[in-house]
Amino acid sequence: MIDTIGFQVAITNKQAELIRLKSNEVVSTDNETSQLKFRIIKKQVTLGSYDSKITIRSYDDETAHVELSFPKFVFGHNVYLLYPSQIEATASMLQERLREYFGDFPPFKEWRVERLDICYAWRFQDQRAALHALSVLKAFDYPRKQKHIYTTSVQWSGRTYSLKFYLKLDEFQAHGLKELKDTFFSGEVLKLADGVLRFEVTCRKAQLFELFDKKEIYISNLKDEDFFVSVLDHFLTKLLANLNPHTTNNIEVLNRLRKTFSNRKAQLLMHFYKEWYSTDVYDRQLLKDAYCQSTIWRKKHDLSVAGVGLPAIDVPLDFSLDIPSDKVVNLPVALAAARGLGEYSNTA
Repeated sequence: MIDTIGFQVAITNKQAELIRLKSNEVVSTDNETSQLKFRIIKKQVTLGSYDSKITIRSYDDETAHVELSFPKFVFGHNVYLLYPSQIEATASMLQERLREYFGDFPPFKEWRVERLDICYAWRFQDQRAALHALSVLKAFDYPRKQKHIYTTSVQWSGRTYSLKFYLKLDEFQAHGLKELKDTFFSGEVLKLADGVLRFEVTCRKAQLFELFDKKEIYISNLKDEDFFVSVLDHFLTKLLANLNPHTTNNIEVLNRLRKTFSNRKAQLLMHFYKEWYSTDVYDRQLLKDAYCQSTIWRKKHDLSVAGVGLPAIDVPLDFSLDIPSDKVVNLPVALAAARGLGEYSNTA
């Protein structure tokens, strides 16, 4: 549920010097006036049981910015979900590693959260099934977000937060595989990632303020699993325009529409449903040109009122994107047994 976290950490002059001595430093000076224009201290350290990358930046002697993937730090990969109940233990481990490396580092309870990636992942029966589910999701738009469609992912980007669905196996092969030096471990992670579809919401500072309704967010505010489930469900529901997160074939869709509306309106909504959620971009554009935004919103609302679900499209595959789900990629894994791969075989 929690992946990459960015922290703003208040540091003393002594701690700033310890960080500087073990980091790369870029200084810009106006030679005419001998005035310091800026100084950037940056270090990417590899800590934890699996040499996870941790990025540390500092622009003055008062603040350090720390960013890392919590699951990679404890598991060596982020196929597994790290749950809120594990956040304090992970932060404590990280604090100790940073103290060992630099000689001193502030306690984790004082670190302020400035970026947070919240995620969920479902395990499908195979990679083909996960790819089909992804193809269904590519038909959806998110309000006031720019959509970017790729072969194995789709992203809706924005200034304060972004959303993404992607196939974990392909993402790991493209980026995570080269980071792991242990060949056997890499092979196990590849098996674990097969058939996994991941949903990720990247929240930046302004969005975090809105979600938590406070200006200062700490590790102690990240321990409520129900809260994160509700956040993920909120974003997913908004993406799906309140459609049922279960697939429904055309016959089921028409039956639900006829039970809710007149026969004529049901037929018109059925036509809209098939065209709007078509994988053919041209079909969708025809509707965008034919209807104004308020009409499109109203038709989407009518579909949700009737309990219509995700379109099955071409492949007759039933699946559900419930959060929480019994098809989740993993239940909480003991941090001390982080290499216990292959323990979960649930399939959507």
